[in-house]
Amino acid sequence: MTKEPETVASQLRRADVGAYYGIKPSSVTKEVSRGSLPEPDGYDRDGAWWWSSTLDEWQRPGRTGRPKKETKP
Repeated sequence: MTKEPETVASQLRRADVGAYYGIKPSSVTKEVSRGSLPEPDGYDRDGAWWWSSTLDEWQRPGRTGRPKKETKP
């Protein structure tokens, strides 16, 4: 079984990647540099882009974050 070739329609921009992961588009570049998101598959005059399959296959590292404060009853 062969994989279908990617098409321009499956190229996602920063806003698309942000929406996919539930983060602001402005945070995508920062998360890529931290290793929390995959590197772009390519660049063109409009900037970075990712194949949709890259995001589908990416195993996003868990986010540790700050523990929630305990509330007093």
